[in-house]
Amino acid sequence: MRVVEYFFPNKDANEKDAIVMQILDSNPQKWQDIFLQIIFSKEYLLNNDKTLNIEERFYSLSKKMKYRSGYNSFYKIREEMIKMSQATMKYKLGRSIEVPIDTLSYAIYFQFIRRIIFFDMADLETTDRTNNAFDGWNSEYIDTTHFEIVENDARTSLRNFINYIYLDLLSREVSDKEL
Repeated sequence: MRVVEYFFPNKDANEKDAIVMQILDSNPQKWQDIFLQIIFSKEYLLNNDKTLNIEERFYSLSKKMKYRSGYNSFYKIREEMIKMSQATMKYKLGRSIEVPIDTLSYAIYFQFIRRIIFFDMADLETTDRTNNAFDGWNSEYIDTTHFEIVENDARTSLRNFINYIYLDLLSREVSDKEL
C-alpha cells in the first residue's frame, strides 16, 4: 500500500506488511478510515523516524504555540520551502516523497524553525496583518499557568518551564544531558 510507504519510509518490509494488515483487519470503508488510522496511530506519532516536511513541522508547531499568521506568513513559508528544495508545485513530476536532508536544505529547514517559529513572538497590540510584528507565537503560550514556578528556586522553576516546552512540542521531558 503506497500510503504506508509514504508515512513509514524507514520501516522494513515486515513492519510495513504488519501495518497494512492491521489497517485491512479494521475493514476500512473510506479513504478517510485508512488515513485517520495511520496519522493517529501510536506507531506513526511516537515510533516513526520519518523526517517531517516543512508543512508538517510548521503547522504542528504553530498550532501548539498559538502562532498568529499575517498576510506575509505564507509568502515567507513558500520562499523558505523553495530554498530547502521542498517547493510544492515547482517540479515537473511533483515533489519527492522524501524530505531533502542534504546539508544546505537541512540547515535552511532548521534555521526556518528557529527564526520563524521559535524566535518570532507576535506583538499582540499590532492589528495590521501586513505588519511583520503581527506574525509569531502568542505570549499566552509561555504564561505561567502552564508550568509551576517554585518561589525562591529559580533553577527548579526554569527546569519546569523547559519541561513544559519539551512536553508540549516534543512529547517528552528534557533529559539531564540536554539541560
